[in-house]
Amino acid sequence: MRIDELTGIKHLRGESPAGIVDWLHKEFQAGRTKLRLLGRGSNGIALTNGTDVFKFWMFDSAYEDFVEYCLANPDNPWLPKFKSRVKTIPRVFANLDVWDTEGDPIDATKVRYVKMELLSPYKKGGFKVFTNPKIAEIIEEEDDLANYVSVDTLMEAGQEFSGDPRKDVKTLIWILTDVRGHDAPYIQYAKYINPELIGFCTALGDVAKKVLHGEQRFDAGGRNLAQRGDQIVILDPLVDDGDMELNERFLFISDIVLKKSETPA
Repeated sequence: MRIDELTGIKHLRGESPAGIVDWLHKEFQAGRTKLRLLGRGSNGIALTNGTDVFKFWMFDSAYEDFVEYCLANPDNPWLPKFKSRVKTIPRVFANLDVWDTEGDPIDATKVRYVKMELLSPYKKGGFKVFTNPKIAEIIEEEDDLANYVSVDTLMEAGQEFSGDPRKDVKTLIWILTDVRGHDAPYIQYAKYINPELIGFCTALGDVAKKVLHGEQRFDAGGRNLAQRGDQIVILDPLVDDGDMELNERFLFISDIVLKKSETPA
């Protein structure tokens, strides 16, 4: 079955992206579809049938690059499992005059989508730097928060990591020292740092090394993480500021055009 038939958007051709999202939201709330809304953001919408997730977007080259990276690394537990490559539904929206930031026309009639595994919301919060109680007590003597690091802090520094665990431990210690503003004895106990924390930093570093380019940057926050059981999954770590601007421009122009078309002559 086609994705547009699954979601019911076939009869909404010519509607604005915001209009389609609002219609879907109302349908899900009323229970009139087999799919339910999983999440919505500035760059897209995610739906689920209870088994799989279908994510839709218009302009998100950073995410498309990330999907290709994940497909090339299917055994990496830190990455989501995709069940398709990025696909396109052509001509979902009516023809609109939309330009990029350089003034060149762009195709704003298509919707992109991908099918992926259904994951659980991220609930773990940040990481303990040391899980050994005795070392944790030593670290916390000067500062109660010295044994904790937030996912926001790590993702904001994502491009600083290299994908090499040995190098990333040193980078992590530098970040922790900088955040705390004092020298807790991290270096002395470096070999006891939480392995899960090191694994997360190394996973971010590999994304930075193999995917990040151009105007892309890491998008901090637990909203870009999920869980597969107890395993943390990096769900959507990158954003392209150019694409963000395109989305804003498209949503604004499409709404203006549609409103004008409704005005009596």
